[in-house]
Amino acid sequence: QIDKIFNDNIASGPNCNFPNYVISPIARDFPLSRAPLPNEDLIVPTDLNNILQYKWTQNGEIISEKGDLKIPFFKGDGKNFQLEILDTESGCTDKQSTKVTFITKDDLIPKFNTYLCLDEADPKLTLSVLPLANALIYDWKNNITTPSSFILGTAPWDQKKIQINRDGKYDLNVKDAYGCELNQTYAIDDKCKPKIIAPTVFTPDNDINKTNELFLPRWNWVKSDIGGEGLFSVIPGATYNYTGELRVFGKNRTKVKSLKIFNRWGELIFQKDIQPSDVITGDIKQDIYGWDGTYRGQKVPQDTYAWMIEYESIDFPELGTLAERGAVVVVY
Repeated sequence: QIDKIFNDNIASGPNCNFPNYVISPIARDFPLSRAPLPNEDLIVPTDLNNILQYKWTQNGEIISEKGDLKIPFFKGDGKNFQLEILDTESGCTDKQSTKVTFITKDDLIPKFNTYLCLDEADPKLTLSVLPLANALIYDWKNNITTPSSFILGTAPWDQKKIQINRDGKYDLNVKDAYGCELNQTYAIDDKCKPKIIAPTVFTPDNDINKTNELFLPRWNWVKSDIGGEGLFSVIPGATYNYTGELRVFGKNRTKVKSLKIFNRWGELIFQKDIQPSDVITGDIKQDIYGWDGTYRGQKVPQDTYAWMIEYESIDFPELGTLAERGAVVVVY
């Protein structure tokens, strides 16, 4: 198989910007006991007496009867080419075939934005090239300090894919057997989907310990922004180290807009709209948020109540306003 990189930057290597690619059968004395060299596309017997005839075919059709086959640059999947050599004196023939694939940057590098969620307990992401290319040389690096901490496994990273555990920029260099190369940088963002959790029961009974008095949903704000160990602490979850740094939900992910409570007949009995003034550097004023189990100044009956939270994703604003729904039981 011949994987040939086509790079419009002619300085990237010899003969990397070409209108055609030529397969030249290379004459060698038999027996052929060694593997071809990188630039030896196809080895044929030495024609000392000019008695050999060549016939190139593709899909059963003759496309050339010369020794060299000129292949115009094409995009897409590789194409198979067959060569039949005839010894006109003996009548003996030999057939060989090869598959030619032209590799461009668009063919090699996936076209999508990639992200890694560092709020996960064990964040991992696989970076890979498209499966089109097989006979290429890969070299992965990143431009973060101590890269071995973030590219998993053992160097050298010379495979078609790697696994990482940190956001940042990762560089890939790809070369073919002719010295032509492509370079690509993967910019990996730290992005997480919004998360909201809420208790299923609360007891607004004004007990001595003042525990579980409010219905307080939680979402993944930064713990330090929330203000310590209050009722508004973040969703329990990731705590892990990298480069000696303790990280617990390192970025804001969710912007809550409102909380609504409904009774079993669908009547709205509580609504709190969070205004920009309620948020100070990510810190929600806890005393003005949450439901205390009252309606018009009176305790509601012990029952099940529906709730709805409207929110937005900070990392994925294109999702617009989202809604989470659930139910909570008031117990006295």
